[in-house]
Order: sequence, then C-alpha cells, then structure tokens
Amino acid sequence: MPDLFDGAHWEMLTTAPGEVAGPDLLRERSGWIPAEVPGTAAGTLRDVHGDPRAQVEDYDGQDWWWRCVVEVPSGAARWWLGLGGLATIADVWINGRHVVHSRNMFRSHGVELVGLAGLTEVVLRCAAATPLVVGRRPRPRWKAPLVRDQGWRHLRTSLLGRAPGWLVPSPIVGPWRDVALLPVDRPVVVRRVLRTWMEGESGIVEAEVSLSATDAVTRSRIRVGDQVVECDTRSPTRHVARLRLPVVRRWWPHTHGEQPLYQVDIELDGMWIALGRVGFRTVETNAGGGFGLRVNGVPLFAAGVCWTPLDPVSLQSDHETLVTAVQQARDGGFNLIRLVGGTVYETDDFHDICDELGVLVWQDCMLAALDPPEDDAFTAELTAEVAELADRLAGRPSTTVVCGGDETERQPLLLGLPPGEPEIRAVARTIPQLLRDRLPGVPYVTSSPSGGGALEHRPGEGISHYFGVGAYLRGVSDVRAAGVRFAAACLAFSIPPEEESVETAFGSARVAGHDPRWKAAVPRDRTASWDFEDVRDHYVKTVLGVKPDDVRRTDPERYLDLGRAAVCSAMTAVLSQWRRPHDPCAGAVVLALRDTVPGAGWGLVDAYGRPKAPWYTVRRVLARRAILVHDEGLNGMFLTVVNQTSAELRGRLEVRTWGTQGGVLDEEHMDIGVPAGGSVEVSADGLLGRFTDLNHAYRFGPRSRDVMEAVFVTADGRAVAENVAVLGERARPPRAGVVRGVLRRDAHGWIVDVTADELAQWVVVSATGYRAEDAWFHMAPGTTRSVRLSAEPTADSRPPVARLRALNAYATSAALDEGDGS
Repeated sequence: MPDLFDGAHWEMLTTAPGEVAGPDLLRERSGWIPAEVPGTAAGTLRDVHGDPRAQVEDYDGQDWWWRCVVEVPSGAARWWLGLGGLATIADVWINGRHVVHSRNMFRSHGVELVGLAGLTEVVLRCAAATPLVVGRRPRPRWKAPLVRDQGWRHLRTSLLGRAPGWLVPSPIVGPWRDVALLPVDRPVVVRRVLRTWMEGESGIVEAEVSLSATDAVTRSRIRVGDQVVECDTRSPTRHVARLRLPVVRRWWPHTHGEQPLYQVDIELDGMWIALGRVGFRTVETNAGGGFGLRVNGVPLFAAGVCWTPLDPVSLQSDHETLVTAVQQARDGGFNLIRLVGGTVYETDDFHDICDELGVLVWQDCMLAALDPPEDDAFTAELTAEVAELADRLAGRPSTTVVCGGDETERQPLLLGLPPGEPEIRAVARTIPQLLRDRLPGVPYVTSSPSGGGALEHRPGEGISHYFGVGAYLRGVSDVRAAGVRFAAACLAFSIPPEEESVETAFGSARVAGHDPRWKAAVPRDRTASWDFEDVRDHYVKTVLGVKPDDVRRTDPERYLDLGRAAVCSAMTAVLSQWRRPHDPCAGAVVLALRDTVPGAGWGLVDAYGRPKAPWYTVRRVLARRAILVHDEGLNGMFLTVVNQTSAELRGRLEVRTWGTQGGVLDEEHMDIGVPAGGSVEVSADGLLGRFTDLNHAYRFGPRSRDVMEAVFVTADGRAVAENVAVLGERARPPRAGVVRGVLRRDAHGWIVDVTADELAQWVVVSATGYRAEDAWFHMAPGTTRSVRLSAEPTADSRPPVARLRALNAYATSAALDEGDGS
C-alpha cells in the first residue's frame, strides 16, 4: 500500500501569532493557497506570487499552517506518520487530535496512529519565532554580530535567512523534510543504523534496525555481500547484528583511488528490505604539528569547498540536481565538502552521492558563533539532534570529520574574552561524549577554527579560517608568512558570474558596483563598513595594476573581467603555494562552492549552476597531475610537478619563454621522475641553465620576458600537464588581433580552436546555450588550444555563435569552418 501523502493536495495559510489555537478554528478561514510539501513558507510564496513577494514577508513574525485531506483505505488498522523535519516550533493534528509537538527543526518525528478511516485531515502549524527570540531570556556570555537578536541561540533552528551576510533572502519555516503516512500492514523500518570499522584488513558491520510496533517478527537476518548472520532480536521491534567480512576493499576519496561500497539488507520473516550501502576506510588526524587528515594511513591534502543548500528558499533538490552539484565539486578537483554550522544538515541522498563519487564530508553540527545555552532543555534537544545525525552518518565512508560548530570558540576570543573562558560545554563535552560510540573511527574537532594554541584562530596552528588573502587585504606572500596548517574556510571573494548569468539576472553589466539589486547580492559582514566587492577591487588594483573605479565608469564589462581575473590570480597563487611539497598546509576549504542568489557571491559556481572564472583556474591547480608556478623573489621562479596518482610519473619537463616582442627566448627540457602521490620542485633558471630574471626581481633594465610555458611530456609523447604563466601579473591593455578562433564539429559535438597571435591573457570562450569545458587560461604567442562546447538544454540544432575574449583582447567571434555549416 503506497504512502498516502504521495500526490496529496496541500494548502498553506498564515495567521497572526497565537490568533488561532487549533485546526477547528481554521475551517472557515479564506486565503489558503496551494503548497508543496515538503517545502517552506517562502518556497510556497515564491511559487504562487514570485520572488518579490516571497522576499519581503515576515516569516518569523506569523503563524504558518499547512493542511491536506487524504482518503484512508480499509485494510490496515495501524498507520505510521513520519515527519523528517519541521521548522521550528511546530504542532501536528490528525482529525483534530494533537499528535506531535516539535521544538527543533533538525529532529525527525514518528508516531503510530490507530483508528484512521475514510477522509482524514492532517494539519501542521509552525508558530511565529519572533516572540520567543525577543522575549526575556538569560544573557549570553558574548554577543555575536552574525545576527541582530541573540535570542536565536535558544532555538534549534537554522540561521539561513536570519544572518544577513549569508545572502539567503528568507528564513526556513515549514515542513522542510519528507513527510509520509504509511500503513503498518507489514514491518516498517523506522530507524536503521549501520556502523562500520576496520580491524586489520577485515571489515566489521554492526546493524541496528528498529521497526514500527507490529506483530512479532519470528526471524531476522542481516546480509552484507555474500555474508549472512542471524539478528539478536532484543525486542519485537529492535533487531541487532554484527558481521565480519574477512577481507574488504578500502574506500578512497576520488583523488586517491576507487569507492567500493557494500549493500546491506535485512530479512524479516522471508522478506528482504534494503538498508543502504556502507564502505570501509580509516581516518586519522595528525598526532602533532598541526591538523591534517590521513585516509587509510595516507596523508591527504584536503581540497575542499563549503556547501550551501542549492535552493536555500525551498530546501528541495532532486537527485539529479544534487549529483550535478557534487560532480562540479569533484570535477573542480575538490575531494572534500564542508557542511557549515548554522545552515542545515543535508539529505541522505546527498551523503549517498558523496559515498559514490568519492567526496569526503566535513560535517559541522548546527551551531554557529552564538553562545549555546547550557540549560537542560536546550542540552536535551541538542543531544537528540546530534544522536540522530550520528545514526544517519554511521557507516558512510565519506564521513571524515564531525565538528562542533562554526566559529563557536573563535567568537568569544575575537570579542576579547580570555582563551578557554568560558568553557563551551556543548562542543567540549555534550557532543563528543555522544559521538564516541556512535561514530567509531570518525575524528571530532570542537569547532572551526580551533586548536590554535592559546589563541584558537592563529592560522599557523591547528584549524584556522584564513582570510589574509581576501577580507584582510594581505598580499599573496602572506600565505607563507602565516604558515597556514589547515584552512577550514578561506579565499572568500565577491566573484562576478559570467556574462550570460549577469545578463539573465540584471540585464547588463552596467549595474555592477552601484545598483541596489547588484549590491544586495554582494556578501558583507553585518557590522562592517565595507563589502567583499571592495575586497575584490583592492586586488584588481594591487595585482593587476588597474584602478577599478575608473574602468567601471566607462567599461563595466571590462571592470567585471578585471575582477574575475584578479580573483583567479589570487586563488591560483595561494593554492599553488599550499600544494608545494615543503609547505605545512594540509588542507584548504574554499568559501564557497555555489552562490545562494544570482550575483557576485562567494561561490565558484553561480546560482544558476554555471561555473565562474576561478572554478576553471582552481581546477588546474588541483588536478591530479599538475604543474604549479611560484615566484620566489630574488631566488627566481620555481616549478612544482604534482603527481597525485598511484603510479610513478616519468618523462621530461619542457620549458619555453617568450620575450616582450613575441619571439621565443629560451627552450630547454629536463628528464625527471615524480613518485606516486608525490611532487618534485625545480628551479626554472636551473632547468634553463642560466640566469634569466624571469620574474624581473633584479630590475636590471626593462622586463625581457613576457610569458613562460611549462609542459610535462611522458615517454610516449603525451602532454599530461601544462602551465602557461604570464610573467608579471599586470593587466595588458586590450587590442585587436590578439586571438582568433575557428568553430568546427566532430563526432562528439562542437569545438573552438583558439589561436593566439601574441600573448593572450585570461582567454575566455563563450556561447549562449553551451558551456565551454575550459576557460580563463593564458596562451603563449603562436599557440593553439582546442576548447570543447557542451550543449545545455536550451541549445538548438544550429551551430553555436562562439565568442572569444581575453583581458588584453577585444571580443571577437569564432569563424565557422566551411565544412561545418548548417
């Protein structure tokens, strides 16, 4: 018998706080509108009335109601009501009978119902939160500037839509997670926990399954692969088993190996039910000398991104949308996603995808900056919430770190409180004590940042949030001075989306930098007098040598391109330094993967799902085989060849340089071998065999060299890594005739062959309805590069109109190869 909520017609209504006490008084009310459940109040208003209305509603200042009527068929005496999450102070009635009260949006609820028949009315209410937030409460030990009202610390709810700097337009109110009404005519699994760990090369699976109250199951067995074991039936509704697999294949992040998963099933009186898949790996942290991760005993450079909900208004994303987003992180070279405190826990589907794609998950508990209360009621809710989280994460090989929260320990330090005072019991005791047995083999850290000695936020010790390059306007050399050990958040810039997205959201680039619609999508700290667009403009001036205000007035499109290029340059320099073999950094988590609203947000991917400029450049830095370039001042230029594969890389490193007039000045090569999982660093002058002053550090006269190309070629002639570096980051003025392109078609689609007749700085290929598979790269004089165009759903059958541009070139169109016309 199916879930009765499948296809149910839900409606939503809003009333003044406390105006309506229960569902009996709602029947004569008008104003009900169609609603999607699961969903949110803001999502419903957006669907019915559009974004403008949805963004101005006072969601926390009103009571919100949902209702539906379902036909309960005969044949089942008992029914199971499952509620995945209700935000936040919520009540549920069935045919006027109160059955659920919730004070925590992160907890699920289940209740068995009897006596249902015929037409059955289900009513949900999410009460106004503002009266609880502004009411008299004990004073916090510190005040966090993240939110206006410190009373939010008492509610177990998300800060999305309540922390202005996070650029989420609406708070979460409503039945935001799955709801179900299932017949109990057969066993219904209402809770399942699959814990795994390794003992030598053996894998241990411990399964704990809870059933809805039903007739006793006489026999139950657990199956993992081809191993089957009888359950210990501790009660008619609780079944436990432990099983050993003598030899298991280890699960690896995608940067290091494969992702074998093992199916787990339970048999209940002859009926097999799938419980999910598990994997086996070990995760350890460094014993000393700074935080770092080792997976299966192998040290790991954790290249991560912070995750935000893909639709922060409704919080609903289908499987394909989630796969696409996680795949974008993976394709960008990232092997870790951080779920940040203060947002929301993700779905089981998300974690399944990370297991399958080999992406590690750093899971924050949903605490952020605010002082967690220590009263019994709050502690009980937090304990139940984290216990449920741990049960969901258990057995998942992608689960790598659980963290007590975001800036929970840092905030009082920044406000001047003595280190370690006060102790924050929630992250220091409550959470770790709970996780010790529930998540075996998963490291726990109290907060991010943390572990930085007397001052928890020092980047040279422990886990830091590094915004030296970025918000604090430091030069790129600061990454070496800071000695960053592990940056759990870093490199936050206001990154403009690409031209197509700017035009879709704002009409043109003329709004950039001043229009209120544009500024509303630029991140900022709530109490700061500057925003992150000011930060980006600073790097346009200091890195590219251009005054951004002057360009914005006359050429807004170039102004945005300069901003994109400055962020690309900064991120490339910082991440290249952190990947060097002698650098102490063991991980970097970029803020963030995706924007929450259209505009110049922190994301490497915009709100429409299109990659932004630094996504491409970061992907090249984080590639498993890569060549990184470093400016060491008077020591000259250095090259690092990275080989993050399981086989030794042997071949020759070829280096060419071009002079400022366009001719080749140097051309040499060196035979080298790079060990599996290792890297080799060489001096560019050492390889060339003479002093060249490539970086113009000595300044004996004008700069002589403009560009350097480094290519690693294997013994069979394949170029497996390359880097084209502009020597001197200053932006060259645009001119005609720098790049040209030819559009052609092969068996797999359209390709643009781009030729640079002289140095081309930050080349971009674009075509409406298509996505270029590479962009934002430099080209040496006389070289050609082929860029494939992938069709988006909006593409038609006609040849694409491909457009080329570069920072030092006027835009031009690619010529269509005569043999490929339509």
